[in-house]
Amino acid sequence: MNKEDMKRYEAFKQKFFHWFLAFQDDGPFSAAAGELLALLKEELALEQAVFYLYDPVRAAFYPEAAAVGTPDAGLIAAEGEREVVVVDAGGPHMAARLFFMLSDEAPAMVELVYRKDGGFDERLLLEIRADLARLFRKLSAVLQGAGEEKRYGQLHRFAAKIHSSMHIDDVLEEIIRTLQNVYPSFTYHLLLSHDNDLRGNLPIKTLALDESEKQTAALRAFLTGQVQCEEMEAPPRSVLYAPIKGGQAVYGVIQIIAPYAAPFPKREIHFISLLASTAGSALENAKLYEQSRRLVADLQLINDTMRQLNARPRLHEAIEYMVSQIQQSFGADEVGFFLFTDGKRELLPGSTPFFFR
Repeated sequence: MNKEDMKRYEAFKQKFFHWFLAFQDDGPFSAAAGELLALLKEELALEQAVFYLYDPVRAAFYPEAAAVGTPDAGLIAAEGEREVVVVDAGGPHMAARLFFMLSDEAPAMVELVYRKDGGFDERLLLEIRADLARLFRKLSAVLQGAGEEKRYGQLHRFAAKIHSSMHIDDVLEEIIRTLQNVYPSFTYHLLLSHDNDLRGNLPIKTLALDESEKQTAALRAFLTGQVQCEEMEAPPRSVLYAPIKGGQAVYGVIQIIAPYAAPFPKREIHFISLLASTAGSALENAKLYEQSRRLVADLQLINDTMRQLNARPRLHEAIEYMVSQIQQSFGADEVGFFLFTDGKRELLPGSTPFFFR
């Protein structure tokens, strides 16, 4: 093992300790991984260092974070059970690919790009791989724990806020706002059934309920009340559909589009399901409140109308009052009352002039 390389690697471990003491755990994993890779690149005099996650759909690793710039490298095919693979990166460069498990269900890989005249022997690469596997797993666990606490705190605030509101618009706006806070890089749409009014300032689409065509994942989520996932091919994206489900019905579906193609982790699906169910209960309460208000208004209108009619014994006065009420309550332009006797139709006085022409 080259003593100079080993010395540089020991310097990286010492600087990592100081970096970790000052580490802020309120950012995304990709940002923290990029900082760790930048420190590794500086101490080992690398050309580049890139962190990859595995996409089982494409059976390849995709870039998640890089030491320099954005992770714009292409996909890299899996290498079976090998832990370290060294390949020619073109020109004067070599690349060492270090494979490990980020968690029980998430394979990962770090690619170190260096000059051919400054390579690393296999023993050092195996040691770097083992250390990076531990570092990234602990980093992921710390960020996941902090992220879970933050997200569930937001979920509690979300629940308290929407359950205190009796307006459907407020509930829908809070759904989108909370999702944007928790997953700022994702894209969202609310897919609502035809009996919902579309709000122009929200990302709302009408849910297609035509089963004559091929049943979509969104429609399956709506009909079954279960979360559905699918993969988009162009561009490659992962999409999740979470039903907005109340106690009486499913009122719509939340469409969540990830900026990459990789399966949603189980913990993310669970959290999104909780949020969608909470939203469904609040939306149902708001709908019931609006329905009850309409029923109260209708009963009040009937009571007022009956009282006014009883105070008008003359027929034409009663009809004039009914015409006025219908125009005011239902927005009618013209109102006519007809009496049918012995097959004849008689227009009653008090109707609007349109019917006397």
